[in-house]
Amino acid sequence: INFRSGDVLLVRGERHNSAAIARIGDVDSQFSHVCIVYVDDEGAHFVVESLIEDGAVVGPLPKALDHDLVRAVLYRHKDAILAARAAKLIHDYVAPTQGSITKRILYDFSMRLDEDKRLFCSKLVRLAYDMASEGKTKLPRYLTRIGMQNRDFLRRIGVKAQETFAPGDIDMEREFDLVCEWQDYAKTGNVRLQDFTCDKLFEWMDAYGYRFEETFLIRVVSFFGRASAFFSDRAKEILSSVAPKVPINMKRRTVATVAMLHRTADPIYRELLAAQEEVLAAKGRPLHGLEVAEMLEQIRRREGNRIGYLVAK
Repeated sequence: INFRSGDVLLVRGERHNSAAIARIGDVDSQFSHVCIVYVDDEGAHFVVESLIEDGAVVGPLPKALDHDLVRAVLYRHKDAILAARAAKLIHDYVAPTQGSITKRILYDFSMRLDEDKRLFCSKLVRLAYDMASEGKTKLPRYLTRIGMQNRDFLRRIGVKAQETFAPGDIDMEREFDLVCEWQDYAKTGNVRLQDFTCDKLFEWMDAYGYRFEETFLIRVVSFFGRASAFFSDRAKEILSSVAPKVPINMKRRTVATVAMLHRTADPIYRELLAAQEEVLAAKGRPLHGLEVAEMLEQIRRREGNRIGYLVAK
């Protein structure tokens, strides 16, 4: 399949925060990121995207496709001229801001759609088609509602929107055709377990009042992470092998919450993974969804009022 300028890529990564992004809305999805393809006059292929760690950037398409992806779906607008214009306009909007601290377009943790100073991934694609159509194309047709009753987690990560454009919403756009999909079938079963884990963590927050509680170690880690946001890009690249890059506008509490989410979800996920490997060896099939849900409830009952960094209030 040849890529075209204006194509939209919907993808899923391997990290627990990818599962959290995919499952935070009221409609289940397995996708955590969306970006737009730009093909220049020489035929070079790029993606224009907004990343948590870097904000809005332009990068080589091959690098984006080699970024620990588990699934990738290619969508194409029915109007090729409009799509090409959208890609060109958003490329020219973002490219001059790279490498400049003062001009950089930071990531929008609020998930709100009512201003363009900062951009999250879906909002960047929305802006591209909004500019290209002179306001006639407003994505998405159906907004995702963020309906968690216990909004402590949302406040911690900076989400302020009640409704937003989630990456998976692009699938409902009738002006876009689904062209092709790629999956790494060696990993799709693993991210399924991540999705179950995040679903249950969010459910327990609402049903039982669990909230993240920081420890001294988490405070130290989050303060260091927050301080690292002011390092040079070169220093961040060097440190990225041992710690994720932290953007300059990520608050200390958000750094702490992302760390606590990972440290809470990962042991649960590892336990599910071990159980699934046993079932595969014995029966030649993965765990059924109902079996996974029951195992998760057993873990909750076993752990009681403290599950990792989640504490029932």
